[in-house]
Amino acid sequence: MSLIAASRRCFIASLGGSLGALLFSGCAFAAGTAKIATVVWIGYGPFYIADQLDLFKKSGVKVSMQMFQDPALIPPAITGGTVDGGLITYDQVISSVGKGSTMKVVMPIDHSNGGDAIVAMGEGKKFHVIYSSKDAPGMITDVLVFKGEYIKKNPAVVKALIQGYIDGLGYMKKNPAEAAKLIGKVMGISDKEVMEQLPTVYNPVPGEFAKVFDKSTASTSLHVSGAIIGKILKSKGEIKTIPKIEDTMDTSIAMSMIK
Repeated sequence: MSLIAASRRCFIASLGGSLGALLFSGCAFAAGTAKIATVVWIGYGPFYIADQLDLFKKSGVKVSMQMFQDPALIPPAITGGTVDGGLITYDQVISSVGKGSTMKVVMPIDHSNGGDAIVAMGEGKKFHVIYSSKDAPGMITDVLVFKGEYIKKNPAVVKALIQGYIDGLGYMKKNPAEAAKLIGKVMGISDKEVMEQLPTVYNPVPGEFAKVFDKSTASTSLHVSGAIIGKILKSKGEIKTIPKIEDTMDTSIAMSMIK
């Protein structure tokens, strides 16, 4: 029986293969630049806005957002250094760290609010829901990740990405109509469709980051979702050891920005 996140991408994706990435913008290699992998997903709206309006520029960092066709290819691209960081789901982090990657979450991006479900495929290729993102918000969380060594060497770049998200989210709240057009342009859908999809995800404001990082019994805490995801991955033979949740995140930069 295999597990997948219905409606957008594999919950447990097979790793490997070629990249086949499409670029949003240039990808020059120089100090103060970052190549960030992403896929089409409504929850990544703040980053789409920041990219199109060049909101990273004020931080002195050139960010190149790269669109991947397959989300399963992003973790190995980060681990292999093809890209510097990426926007992925937390289950991918647990899987990668469980296999030896130094990948760490630096901030939460969104959690599904009805836009996803974790389902199991059994005999006869029939599916049944294990967790609905509407019933358990935070169980399927998208995050921004970098390798631990990259974070230590490039804290300014990481900070610029987080600030870009904050500024992009702020623009979305102040200019919803214009934001919908910009997001729709990236996703290849109409602004009306964007507005219809936005309620299916929730983008946390900076003051809510701690709720995601801190230990609690809430489904929005990575400690809760990570424990459940780890058990599922181990039971299916995807990882041999469940990583410590603390080893999957570096909260220092994000939390320093909201004090």
